[in-house]
Amino acid sequence: SRDVVTYATFISLCERCKQWDAAFEAFEEMKDAGVPANRYTYNSLINVCRSGAASAQTSRVRKGYVEKALALLRDVEPGAGCLPDLVTYNSVLGVAMSAMQYRLCLELLDEMESVGIKADIVTYSTVISACDKAGRYEEAVRIYDRLLDAGLMPNVITFNSLINGCQRAGRTDMAFEFFRQMEEQGVKPNVVTYSSLISACRHKDHWVT
Repeated sequence: SRDVVTYATFISLCERCKQWDAAFEAFEEMKDAGVPANRYTYNSLINVCRSGAASAQTSRVRKGYVEKALALLRDVEPGAGCLPDLVTYNSVLGVAMSAMQYRLCLELLDEMESVGIKADIVTYSTVISACDKAGRYEEAVRIYDRLLDAGLMPNVITFNSLINGCQRAGRTDMAFEFFRQMEEQGVKPNVVTYSSLISACRHKDHWVT
């Protein structure tokens, strides 16, 4: 008979093969069979939502995956010993970020703190990316300050989101300030970094050297 490990492994395989509907069908079959889900099962399903949202072509479909991910987060059974963990929240944040729901990302970050789950660099970088995608560079900067206050080191993804958010807002000065901080902290820039900086220079038709 199939047990929780079998179902969780199959769901994870469906995510890798982009068979998202099959993953949820397996979850329903699992529940019908009376097999209790564990945290790995929920995390795997939320990853399915993240992959589905990232590949979705319409906002309606992305929103649907966000709703599924949130339902899964709330469905985790404390009595079964599988409270949401850092991986769970980071995965839900990834879904919300893909759907450009930055407010939800901010709410989830605060919720993590309230339930005693310590955010990591992936958490903060995802929230900053969500703010960047939504054109909310000031929120992105605020979350960056929280990241530093938490004693974490930003990475290239963090800085790229900040630089891009600033250039989109026409804040060339801030974009180059984050680039300066990036160099100071020994974070190696990549092609995304330089592309955003070039775009920042073009905003007001002046080049910064």
